[in-house]
Amino acid sequence: MSTPVQPGNTSRTPDNTPPATTPRDTNMLDQWNTPATPTYRQTPPYATQPTPPASSTDSIGAWMLALLLTGIPVVGLIYILVVAFGASTSLARKNWARAMLAWRIIIIVLFLIVLIATGGAIGSFMRNY
Repeated sequence: MSTPVQPGNTSRTPDNTPPATTPRDTNMLDQWNTPATPTYRQTPPYATQPTPPASSTDSIGAWMLALLLTGIPVVGLIYILVVAFGASTSLARKNWARAMLAWRIIIIVLFLIVLIATGGAIGSFMRNY
């Protein structure tokens, strides 16, 4: 009489003899008998990033003209406003004009504070004469 097959025990047949191996089974056994080699997950290749458009470079002469124009009181302020908020200039020149505009506003505010603070002292000094 043969012993019943235990659940989960598939390595023996019902008559308790090892199963016959076929070439297909031997390949599967060889696959499981090989030493374990670690498999590493390959990172996916990164997509190429789009290149930014080439910005136009400003020449030294263009920068010299810009500095000369900003030195003229009213013309310089108008030039800075046009460059800072216009659309036809390079990004470097726009940033430079915005920084110059910020500095001019800071200087004007500081000048007004000093003028108001010293204006009263000068007015009282002039009344004494």
